[in-house]
Amino acid sequence: MMATVAAGAAELEAGLGSLTLMYGWWQSFEHFCEPGSNPVAVSRDRSMVLEHAIAHRAAGRKEAVLAVRDGTGWTLSHAVSGAGDRELEASQARKYDNARTGGSRGNLGPRPPRSAVEIVTIDLDGRQPQTWMEIRRPSNTENLGQELHASREKSDGSRKPAFDRVLSVIPGDRVLHWWHRSIVGVSIVAELPFESNDAAVALLRDFVRFDSPVTLDDLRQQEDAVIGAFQETRDDPRWSQFPFQVYNAETDAPTLHGAQQQYFVGVPPELIDAVIGLRARLNAAGDVVDLNPAEMAPAEVRPAFEADPERRRAVEVHAEDVVIQELMRDGFTDIERVGKPYDLRAIRADAELHVEVKGSSIRADAVVLTRNEVTHAADHSTSLFVVDEIDVRLGESGYHCSGGRIRRWDTWEPSSEDLQPLQYSYVLPREYESKR
Repeated sequence: MMATVAAGAAELEAGLGSLTLMYGWWQSFEHFCEPGSNPVAVSRDRSMVLEHAIAHRAAGRKEAVLAVRDGTGWTLSHAVSGAGDRELEASQARKYDNARTGGSRGNLGPRPPRSAVEIVTIDLDGRQPQTWMEIRRPSNTENLGQELHASREKSDGSRKPAFDRVLSVIPGDRVLHWWHRSIVGVSIVAELPFESNDAAVALLRDFVRFDSPVTLDDLRQQEDAVIGAFQETRDDPRWSQFPFQVYNAETDAPTLHGAQQQYFVGVPPELIDAVIGLRARLNAAGDVVDLNPAEMAPAEVRPAFEADPERRRAVEVHAEDVVIQELMRDGFTDIERVGKPYDLRAIRADAELHVEVKGSSIRADAVVLTRNEVTHAADHSTSLFVVDEIDVRLGESGYHCSGGRIRRWDTWEPSSEDLQPLQYSYVLPREYESKR
């Protein structure tokens, strides 16, 4: 179970007091020197903390910092950049340790806001990625599958449980999305959550919409198994809020109602196993994520890739529609969707044009090309159109696309220097060892 702290460092100090050595990291020297600030993540394993810091430090020139706790408080030890860590001189470290306890701040930069230092600390030793469920009203489609957003307070001024739950997610957590009385898809937490305008926000990636949603009627047909998962986990504090309401739970005839009124709840593994096909859907979505070509490309330039096939197709069709309108303005009157090995054939009195179209909902600095697309462009006069930054929204009838930035390259032929291999075909050796 992950240890989390949402306010002040006193509780964190008390929670770690029985440990001999603990390592933690902060986003900057200024964050560490703020009295009472919490580390982003902690572990007994220094290498684990360092790896986490390098992967999740804020972009820019400021270094993150790593500190060690020996039972008497945090002591600064290293500065961390994208390239690794460097040890601080003892006198330099003492200066920052003194600032943390209320001493002189010296030449430190501006103080970070309290929301940036009163954060939920991730315990890297005890927290494995888990599954959550976002519960949306039917009318709420904003950024579905793209982000979690939970406000801090209810209308009566009390704190919302969903606020702290969103702040407790970690990269790699999976989020099921409940919408229109169905589990419609799953996404992955992309990075550490943060606070913005009195709300907890976590960015998501690789949203996959299920071909067949898991509806409330589907769950009611498996009512005994779902209620069994509820009964099995109800005394576990990790699952104090079961995703679905169970009426008459204390009687011999409990019944399954709809989803909870809470916006964001944890999903116990027992429930995932109880619902027929749900774990397989999660695993299948994980396969899509694992095979994402963007993860195999060089870090400097990653090709745009849509994990959800339905969303990807909607983006592709919209991009082609935008390009067709552009070609018509150029005087092409006979335009045909070809598909392979190029997307569009455009004809006017004096020319025939082959067109390759790439679409993306994000800013695209690279695109994925098939072997046939590269070969065709080398052998035929081809124009490349890229339509990126397309606005994609999910409605009751599916994905709706609009807008986009259009760029064009005529007489386009991809050079070998600009091509990066994403996968290889490996021919298996004829000889092998057979083990039974």
